[in-house]
Amino acid sequence: ADVSAGTTPRTHFAPRAKNCIFIFMAGAPSHVDLFDPKPTLAKQDGQPMPDSLLKEVRFAFIKKESARLMGHATALPTLMKGLPMAYNKDLQEDKEAVFDAVVNLSDMLALTRLSIGGLSVNEERCLSAVEEHSAMMATDLADYLVHKGMPFRSAHEVAGQIVADAEQEGLQLSEMPLEKMKLRDERFEADIFEWLDPRQSLNKRDVVGGPAPQEVARVVQSLRKELDKRRSEISSEHSAFPLLVELEEKGLLPG
Repeated sequence: ADVSAGTTPRTHFAPRAKNCIFIFMAGAPSHVDLFDPKPTLAKQDGQPMPDSLLKEVRFAFIKKESARLMGHATALPTLMKGLPMAYNKDLQEDKEAVFDAVVNLSDMLALTRLSIGGLSVNEERCLSAVEEHSAMMATDLADYLVHKGMPFRSAHEVAGQIVADAEQEGLQLSEMPLEKMKLRDERFEADIFEWLDPRQSLNKRDVVGGPAPQEVARVVQSLRKELDKRRSEISSEHSAFPLLVELEEKGLLPG
């Protein structure tokens, strides 16, 4: 059970760490700052790395260890399947997998906590990226026409035509003259530019699981309550998750 508990977050965090870095690594300044303080390395800036910092040091990584823990989770049920029913049960071979899972899970939680705890979002850069690629707002063009009574299958086509017009003229959607939009459909009015505001676009998507700020805040609050509930269960004397109890005592669970 402990190994399986370690496998799930491994496969959960690894792709998210990868996507977070890959998505935001292009361009400057970056959309996010993955600040991870390393005071010891900062003191060695510009100098050869001393052997004392590298000798017998175990470096922790999130992504590359996932396959090994998944292998452990597969190996243990196989080991249990082959056990005899009498007193000659031999579970010595399970120790390597379990202990390795505990060590790696502890490292993963510590690394994830450091990364998320130091992450900051460059709001201006994110907004600028949307404004520089306003074709992202094409769906809002279609939604606007649907709001005006046009079927979505037709609105989708008109929105595509306007996006093509904007690209041909080297304009962003928000820079397209209203008169040219009206050439595609007479339903367009001056309020279309409010629909092309990225902030308004987010606010309009106030549905369960949507990106509206108020919905995101609701989900965050719900997850915090769930986390507090899990902490309470972990701290219970009759907890069924001894590994999580140990991690909680070491301060490795997310804050």
